[in-house]
Amino acid sequence: MLQKLEKELFEKKLPEFLNTTEQRRTQDRNEQEALEMLFPKSSPEAAESLDARILANPELADKIVSLMKSTGLDVLSRTHPKEAVRLTMKLLEEKPAPNPTVLKKSLMGGTARGNPNVGGQRPRAEKDLLSELKKMNDQLDSNPSLRQDTEFKKRRGMVMQELERLTQEVTG
Repeated sequence: MLQKLEKELFEKKLPEFLNTTEQRRTQDRNEQEALEMLFPKSSPEAAESLDARILANPELADKIVSLMKSTGLDVLSRTHPKEAVRLTMKLLEEKPAPNPTVLKKSLMGGTARGNPNVGGQRPRAEKDLLSELKKMNDQLDSNPSLRQDTEFKKRRGMVMQELERLTQEVTG
C-alpha cells in the first residue's frame, strides 16, 4: 500500500516538478535576454560580462530601475521581461543598441520586389517627362537631322513610352 501511494505521488508530482523547473528556466532565459537588450555587448567577441556592462553604466541602470518602479513595469517584468524592457526603452526614448551579430540591411543581399528601379534610375514625374518631350520637340524643330539620329530617337521613344505608362496608370 505504501509503495502504491509512493508510486502515485511520484507519477503526479514528477511531471509538475519538471514543468515548474522548465518554466523557471524559460523565465530566467527571458530575463537574461531582456537584460542583454538593455546592456548589449560592444561586439560579439567581447568577453565582458553582463554585470560588468551594468556596472559600467550606473546612471542608466538607476534610470531604468526608477522608471520601471514608477510605471509598474517592474511588475510586468516578472512575467514578461522582454516586453517590459521594450516599453521601458520606448519611455526612455532610447532604441535598443543594435545586435552586433546581426547584419545591417544594407549589407544583406537585396531581393527586388514589385517594380525595382533598374540601374538606379528613379521614376520621373509626368511634369518632368512632358518638359523633356517639349524640349526634344523644340530641338527637332530647330534641327530636323535629329530625326535620323538613333540615340535621339531612342531617348524620345523612351520618354513617350514612360508618359504612356503613367497615363495608363492614372486612367486604368
